[in-house]
Order: sequence, then structure tokens, then C-alpha cells
Amino acid sequence: MTAFKYKFRVLANLKDNQKSKAEKELADLNNSILRLNENKEHILLKLRRYDLKDKKNIKASELNFHNNFKNILVSELKLLTEKIYDLQKSIEFKRTELIERNKEHKVLKKLEEKHYDIFKKENQKAEINNADETAALQFVRCKK
Repeated sequence: MTAFKYKFRVLANLKDNQKSKAEKELADLNNSILRLNENKEHILLKLRRYDLKDKKNIKASELNFHNNFKNILVSELKLLTEKIYDLQKSIEFKRTELIERNKEHKVLKKLEEKHYDIFKKENQKAEINNADETAALQFVRCKK
């Protein structure tokens, strides 16, 4: 009996590697979004903390400083929001890519199973033919 050799093994391994890579990239993108959301929350906390309640008793220079600081935080917040939006687009793209990789993986797995079934059937036929031939030879030897 010969060993089963799947002729598309290299292709299957390549597709598995691509699938693993897509899964890893998707996880990295999700982690990036989580970090950016944490940064966004941190900036929102800063904005709430530095929001001046009593603006009447403050010098003009301090008021200008606080307004500039607040403007910087707002611009950072907008930038983070844009980055998160871009990463969400990338995640959607990676999800569709991962779905395609999973489909390819399933197709190659089914093809391998079919090839293995054919291989098993051919081996069974060969063994049966071998057993029949052996039995016929023994029968002929016994008659002589």
C-alpha cells in the first residue's frame, strides 16, 4: 500500500498561511482600534477636566492658554476619530478577505477528502485484486 500524496498540498499550505496571516492582521487592526479608542477616551477626560467653569476671574493669557489647549485636544480628537474610521474600513476589507480565505480553505479541504476517498477505493481494489490473484494461484497449486 502506497502513502497518500495530495497533489495540491503546497497550494493548501499556501492558502492556510494566507488565512493565518489575514487572521493575524485582523486581530492587529482590532487591537489598534482598541488602543485608539482608549486614547480618545483619555482625551475626552482631559477635555472635561480642563473645561473652565468660572471664566470671569481668569487672566486673558490663562484664558488664551486654556482655549489653545482645548483646541489642540479637539484637533487630536478629530484626528483619532479619522484614524478609527480608516481602521474600521480596513477591518471590513480584511473581514471580506478572511471570508474568501476560509472559502478557499474549505474547498481545498473537500478536494483533499475526495482525493483521499478515491485513493482509498483504488487501494481497496488493488488489495482485493491481489487477494483474488493469490487465492487463484493457491487454488491452481492445490489442483496440481
